Parts: sequence; structure tokens; C-alpha cells
Amino acid sequence: LTWKESAHEIVSIQSFQDAILLIVLIVIFSIVALGIFNTLLMSFFERIREFGLMMALGSRPQDVAKLIIAEALLLGTIGALAGVLCGLSIILFYKSHGIALPIGEAMSYFMPFDRIIYLKFAWNGLVYSSLAAIGASLLAALFPAWRAAQLKVAEALRHY
Repeated sequence: LTWKESAHEIVSIQSFQDAILLIVLIVIFSIVALGIFNTLLMSFFERIREFGLMMALGSRPQDVAKLIIAEALLLGTIGALAGVLCGLSIILFYKSHGIALPIGEAMSYFMPFDRIIYLKFAWNGLVYSSLAAIGASLLAALFPAWRAAQLKVAEALRHY
């Protein structure tokens, strides 16, 4: 028998932990999306006159919306790359040095596991979290882009 077949309790605990981790990640990415949404919406309100001028000079409303979405894509990509670089540097450090677990000695009486754990790369998680960050920034840009496309040129040029 494999350990998954013989230790149903451990498999259940692992499934429960995975579910909790998924909920935590959804909350974290929601907070990230709200932060990006706030940034893009404030940028939109500060640039209403600029968007009105662009439309007065011949830009179509969908061009202005595409500009906001492109900015969000750039913001999300730069943020994801910065996060990946920071995360990789931390993983590389702890991959060689390890993290000492003070409880490891006490737990070794009940369950055999290492007192020092060494991090390793989880490439799937890296790719999924990067795509989720970029997706969250694009999702957060939809409302400001829609609002920019709905602007009336005369009202936008009078906005302060």
C-alpha cells in the first residue's frame, strides 16, 4: 500500500489544509485586486480632462478604454515580475541555508521529520500566482475602462 492508501487521516488533513490555503489565496488576491482597482480609479479621476482631450482630438472611446487596460496589464506584469524575483531570492536563500524548526525536536518523539526544512521551487504555484496577479489587475481595470469609454467630451474637458 502507498502512504496515501494507508493513512487516510493524513490525506484528509492535507486536503483540508489545501482548501484553507485556497480560501486564503482568494482573500489575498481580492485584496490585491482592490488595491489595483483603487490605484486605477484614482488615476482615472485625475486624468478625466486628459481622456476628454484625447477624445476631442479624435480618439475613440474604446481606444481610451484600451489604454487603461494596457496600463493595468503593465502594472500587473511588473508587479508579478517583482514578486517572482523577490520570492525566488528568498527561496534560493532558504534552499541552501534551511529554516530551523525549534519544535522539531519535541515533535520528533511523535513523528519523524527533519529539524531543518529546506525550501524548494514550486513552479506550478509560481506560474499560477503570477497569472492570477495579472488577471486580478486586468479585472480591476474593467470598471475604470468602462467609465472612461462612457465619458462625454464636453463634460470631461470641464472636469477639475
